[in-house]
Parts: sequence; structure tokens; C-alpha cells
Amino acid sequence: MDKKKQMEVLKTKIRAVGRMARLWGIQRQNQQLILTLKEMCPDGKIPPGTLIQGKQGIQDKLKAFMFMKQADKDNEKWRGPRRQTIDLMC
Repeated sequence: MDKKKQMEVLKTKIRAVGRMARLWGIQRQNQQLILTLKEMCPDGKIPPGTLIQGKQGIQDKLKAFMFMKQADKDNEKWRGPRRQTIDLMC
């Protein structure tokens, strides 16, 4: 390998380590927000790319989930008869 290639590989590794350190810091500082967000997600995982956005990204996702929950409130209450669009017993 030539020196340029080695330097580029080393820079990439350093950037990856820095990014991981940033993610761990964000996770440590915002544990409660992350747990709340995980509870709202059906698979128990936070949406991809949320953590790297920091506290603001986590709060934005929580606001979006709360908005959707509020918007779906009427649908959750409805217990009426279900209309079938296709009769399977033909």
C-alpha cells in the first residue's frame, strides 16, 4: 500500500471512532428520551439515523409519534362493525 492509501484508511478509522464516541455520548445524555422513543416504536428500536441527529432529532421523532398518536385517537376508540369489501364465502 502506498502512503496516501494508508493515510486515507487511518482517517476513515479515526472518523468512525469519533462518530461512535459521539453516539455513546448522545445515548448517555438522553437515556430517558431514548427509552420513551423505544417504547413507542412497534419493534422496540429507534428509527435509523435518529441518534446521530442528537437530542433535537430524538425530540423531533417523539413529537412525530405523539402527533400520530393524537391523530389516530378517534380510530382507536371506534368499535363498530367492520365492513367487508370482499365476500370470501362466495
